[in-house]
Amino acid sequence: MAFAIVLFSTSTVAQKTERPERKVYLYGQVFDTFTRNYLDSAMVTVMTTDSAVVARDTARTVIYDLRVYGQNYYIPVPAQPAHFIIKAEAPGYASDCINYELKRIGRRGGNFHVPAIYLKKTARDVAMETDMKEFVVKASKVQLVWKGDTMVFDATAFNLPEGSMLDDLIRQLPGVELKENGEITVNGEKIDYLTLNGKDFFKGNNKMMLENLPYFTVKNVQVFYKTTRESEYLGYDREKKDYVMDVRLKHEYAKGYIANAEGALGTHERWLARAFGLRYTDNVRLTLFGNANNVNENRNPGSQGNWTPSNQPMGLRTYETLNGNYHYERQGKWDDEASASVAWNKSENESRTTSTTYIPTGNVHTRRQNASRNKSFSVQASNTFHLENPFYLNMNTSFSTSPTHSWSNGNSETLTSDTLTNSTFSDNYSDGRSWSIRQSVTFRKKLPWGDNFGIRLGGSYNESRNDGYQLYDLEYFRPLPYGDHRNEYRPNRNRGHNWQANLNYSLSLGKGWRMEFNYDHTQNFSSGANPLYRLDRDSTFSSLAPSLGELPLLTAALQDSLNSQWTRHWTQSDAGAVQLMYSNYKARERYIIFQVNLPVNSQREREHYARFPIDTMVTQKNILFDPNVQFQYQNVLHHNNWHVTYHHMTRTPTITDLIGYRDESNPLSVRLGNPDLHNTSRHLLAAKYSHNVPRREQTIALASSYDVTIGQIMQTYDYDSRTGAYTYKPKNVNGNWWWDGSVNFTTVLDSAKHWRLIDEVRFVRSNTAYAANGAATTTRRIWIRERL
Repeated sequence: MAFAIVLFSTSTVAQKTERPERKVYLYGQVFDTFTRNYLDSAMVTVMTTDSAVVARDTARTVIYDLRVYGQNYYIPVPAQPAHFIIKAEAPGYASDCINYELKRIGRRGGNFHVPAIYLKKTARDVAMETDMKEFVVKASKVQLVWKGDTMVFDATAFNLPEGSMLDDLIRQLPGVELKENGEITVNGEKIDYLTLNGKDFFKGNNKMMLENLPYFTVKNVQVFYKTTRESEYLGYDREKKDYVMDVRLKHEYAKGYIANAEGALGTHERWLARAFGLRYTDNVRLTLFGNANNVNENRNPGSQGNWTPSNQPMGLRTYETLNGNYHYERQGKWDDEASASVAWNKSENESRTTSTTYIPTGNVHTRRQNASRNKSFSVQASNTFHLENPFYLNMNTSFSTSPTHSWSNGNSETLTSDTLTNSTFSDNYSDGRSWSIRQSVTFRKKLPWGDNFGIRLGGSYNESRNDGYQLYDLEYFRPLPYGDHRNEYRPNRNRGHNWQANLNYSLSLGKGWRMEFNYDHTQNFSSGANPLYRLDRDSTFSSLAPSLGELPLLTAALQDSLNSQWTRHWTQSDAGAVQLMYSNYKARERYIIFQVNLPVNSQREREHYARFPIDTMVTQKNILFDPNVQFQYQNVLHHNNWHVTYHHMTRTPTITDLIGYRDESNPLSVRLGNPDLHNTSRHLLAAKYSHNVPRREQTIALASSYDVTIGQIMQTYDYDSRTGAYTYKPKNVNGNWWWDGSVNFTTVLDSAKHWRLIDEVRFVRSNTAYAANGAATTTRRIWIRERL
């Protein structure tokens, strides 16, 4: 009996020793105190309070995957509450330690974020760095290297003319395309944000930095997927990563001033003046920018072999703007950014167009001449405050206002089957003003047992007014000539407000799994008064031949009740969603993320609509289910990346379109409502794959998407060949789909890496209600670029 008991006890002990101990990971970053840059060669050691080493072999910061959180260390420790001493060391730096308490584990997944550690350079290292400035070392430079899955372009490897700006450098980067509007694509994928030393620059205004940052100040350009700041605080990706291009400045320009100015005079009274100033330190950035010109051309001809004058603004445009931006940051704690801009815009345009519309009853030919002048003045200001410790807080306030003035006149002729149908002349003037204010607050707090919760609140208010005047003459020629002469006045007044609240709770299920519960409540209100006055109905006033903009005493008799409308619109929605997420990170090896979001939205709309003879209250109720799925797999070792997404979107008809109204305020463009409209359903499936070979500087990227819309709301029309009038009515139409695919390939062709091949191919096929057989296009661009 005693022998049996001993065997039983031994077996039990053996089972316990074979069971692996549960681990969690501590992760964080190590920075240079002066430059605030990551130290990607730091060694981090986790010790107990009596200095016993817990783990250090894998505790090294490396740039293995900026698609995760930056340069992080990951150290496994036992999954139990404990106090630790965390020590950071790096060559040329004095070591430093911090205390960290691992509190309640609960259901939390495997990651705990440790506060950043800042190391100072030793005096000897600083002296050596100063001495090294006397030496010049020349070596062959590589344009593109891969650090993990981050593309790093060495700016000094590109030979550009003196005085070049950042946009000239971007155009030279392999696989990178810079479009005329400042949009950047890398191997066919659009860049979400262009940042400077990791910080947003003028809220995504790419052209501001592209055209004013000197090329010689740039050290390198990095391209990577960046986790949002809220996800960084939480330690996992709860939001889609941003595809970022980050411009890193040389060390000597990390602190200091950058300024440039430009001026030009030309023929035909053309001129340009521009000035840019930047003060940049570790924690402060101050930017001032001014631009004034009446030159529409802002491109570099031939930089990529493309020239598209048709995309440029037409006519004569005078643009004057003054922008300012101030950013202050306390590293790892909080930052505040304020920006403001003032702009004046004047434009003059003249156009002559000829068009043909092909319809079964006979082709319709139209000739138009138009001239216009516009003046606008706008003021915009915003402030964003961001806090990350002891909780996440983001507050944004913005204000904008814009007075506008416009004048235009034009005439047209319409011919049906080469017979004159009608002719028009109009003279227009409008005077408008609008303003809006917005406020949003996001709060999120991590709980000791691994869960977290968040609250988002936001609201806005806006008003607009516009006084429009029109002298309008319409002549009909079929079957007998007669005219329609009008003097119209439209005092439009609109206002609205909305507010929304979001509650979120994230539940940690362990082993990389999380479940989130969301509730959103939104309320919107808008009102519009859009009366139309026919001043020509006042015979006494008309006999005085009034000029455009003059008004008589407005009375009910002058109001065109059939074409005047008043609306009051309320919208309320309550949405609940369950989201299941899985993420798995293995340092320097792989990254997996999988998300399924199942939202249900209850929407209620009502509108009080008045237009003679209609005075009604319309309601619309919908329960919408719009799931979306996302899967991403990244193999860091083999440089492969898969990304597949599916989205379902439902669009409800505009509630005003559900009213059976008839608007004849423009006799040649009659608008009808349609009470039979129903919801539109859209399905979008997209997939991307990329593979990189760093040794060969080779990249291949494949992308494909399929977009199909069921019941799409489109404007249909009927044409009256006698009068030349179009009658428009919205209807649901099936048969709309779009497919596109692209292949982007780049590689060096010789061992010295002087020649590079870039091949871009895109396939597009679509089918719409107006092209039943569909349309297919294929574009391909191939060029071999020599490294200068």
